[in-house]
Amino acid sequence: MSKVFSFLTLCCVAILIFAGCGKRPLLPLAATKYPVFADDLEYADLDRAIEQSLIYLRKRPRSSQITIAGRSYPIDHLTRSLLFFRNLVAEHPSAELLNRQINAYFDIYQASGTGGYNPQRKMLVTSYYQPLFEGNLTAEGAYRYPIYGIPDTLVLRHDSGSGKKRIGRLEGGRFLNYWSRSEIEDKGRAAGNELVYLKDPLDAFLLHVQGSGLIKLPDGSIRGIHYAMKNGRQYKSIVKYMVKTVAENHGMRATFMPKPFSHLTGNGCHVHASLWTLDEKTCLTYDADGELGLSELGYHFMGGVLAHSEGLAAITNPAVNSYKRINAPTTSSGATWAPNTITFGGNNRTHMIRIPDVGRFEFRLADGAANPYLLMAGFLAAGLDGIDNETSPGKRLDIDMYAEGHKVKGAKKLPLYLIDAIRLFAKDKVLCTALGEEFSNAYIKLKTADW
Repeated sequence: MSKVFSFLTLCCVAILIFAGCGKRPLLPLAATKYPVFADDLEYADLDRAIEQSLIYLRKRPRSSQITIAGRSYPIDHLTRSLLFFRNLVAEHPSAELLNRQINAYFDIYQASGTGGYNPQRKMLVTSYYQPLFEGNLTAEGAYRYPIYGIPDTLVLRHDSGSGKKRIGRLEGGRFLNYWSRSEIEDKGRAAGNELVYLKDPLDAFLLHVQGSGLIKLPDGSIRGIHYAMKNGRQYKSIVKYMVKTVAENHGMRATFMPKPFSHLTGNGCHVHASLWTLDEKTCLTYDADGELGLSELGYHFMGGVLAHSEGLAAITNPAVNSYKRINAPTTSSGATWAPNTITFGGNNRTHMIRIPDVGRFEFRLADGAANPYLLMAGFLAAGLDGIDNETSPGKRLDIDMYAEGHKVKGAKKLPLYLIDAIRLFAKDKVLCTALGEEFSNAYIKLKTADW
């Protein structure tokens, strides 16, 4: 599918990213300047993109609207438009008929150029992707690394006391832990449940981490595969070790240093947060009628994180180099994508916290030097304090904080140096109490020595 077509189809979703900026990245296009729309790729790919857009829109509160170039469109309207477009292209019309129908039924927008949002005509488009791996349905030749489906022997139970799920297996009438990853991979405990075989063990590992992907079979067909169940064992991250080892084997060096290069973006360690009941059936941070689909409890949790962020920075950004990532100048990619103020916005990556979807938010402060266990402990302590005290996160800012942050009055800045964060952490009684006095004192001493 041509670039123009993809943009037309996904415009309603992509605009959510841009909506947080104060200027218009899209401008209405006059009918006399409409481009010629051409379809030169597979229809199935376009249909899949339409379906993903529909799934996203259906998650949005029905009463919400999306503003595109100053014009507001109800969610229902955008959904109906996509369904109409899907039916239109499903008929595989000729290029001439396709253009007539698009021109007759759709509003066309173009990215702003000279005199608009981006005078230099440069655009940075970001997205998430599904990796594509080569695979085979049988173990033949180079295809030796299996991906398993849910084994028949795996059993799920609910603990009546705690309400938590337990995953295991039955053996001789006893409920036991399920096989470990080593037992599954090295001893064939899940044999008979292979879905597909991959060529590279690294591909298999990445698929486990990513959670979903596409498998291209030898006949050219593509099958989707996604996470369905786990073995109940605690996950232990080996990503850093694996990445560094693979890099060394290829004569390179990998780093998770927060800001290894001044002209490039740094290494972040973002937290996507949502709160759930113990039975994992109810999302407590979701409210269809809440602002951007977030509940009052969710905003209080966020308020706590914002309120304690100055001191929390000593945990989330624990290295001297960490402070070269935040408060950094523009990089060659056009933005640092790291925060410089303690603010939040909608689907807007220029703030410390963004709300990318209903029921959750993203905390963008932490970097690659953070200890993941301390990061989550401090994050939860701050958020739970916000719930206890019903802390308000303040006003949402729908502007580009990099370009217009200087216009905002009262927006707190993040610490400039590690020593500033350490001193602010030492003054934060909530964080120090939650993490323990003994640990906090030792941590302050250790990090002061680093400085």
